[in-house]
This record gives sequence, C-alpha cells and structure tokens, in this order.
Amino acid sequence: MHIENEWRNDAISQVGSNRFSFASCATISQYSEYSEETEIYWVEFTAIFNQKRKKGNRSPIQMYNILSDEIGLSPGTLAGFYHR
Repeated sequence: MHIENEWRNDAISQVGSNRFSFASCATISQYSEYSEETEIYWVEFTAIFNQKRKKGNRSPIQMYNILSDEIGLSPGTLAGFYHR
C-alpha cells in the first residue's frame, strides 16, 4: 500500500510539471484507439517511470523488474505499456 501511495503522490506532482497537459492528451486521444483516460495514465506513467529511472540511474529493464515486484504486473506488461 505504501508503494501505491508513493506512486500516486508522484503522479499527482507530475501532472503540474508534465510537458503534456490533460488538454493535449484529449487532442492526442482523438487520433488514438485508446480512451482519453488511458492516454492520461500513459503520459503520467511514462513521466514518473523516466523520472525514477534517471534518479536511480537504472536501465529500463531494471525498472520494469523493480516495478513488477512493487505493483504486481509482469515486466513484459510494463514494457508493452511503456512502449505502446
């Protein structure tokens, strides 16, 4: 639960500083097969992922494995979502 709250807090703090806004996500999702909500999650996830990866000086594969243990998704699922 602590890890989930930490990620949620990071996501909330990233929304304001993210180079993408919710409005631009809505514009992007008009041309996407994914819903606006999924697009917003993707933007937030990639921003937090990149920030944590750089802060920890880790490779993407290392981060997929770490996150896999923390949130219970397979590394392949995380990689697929990140690279979609």
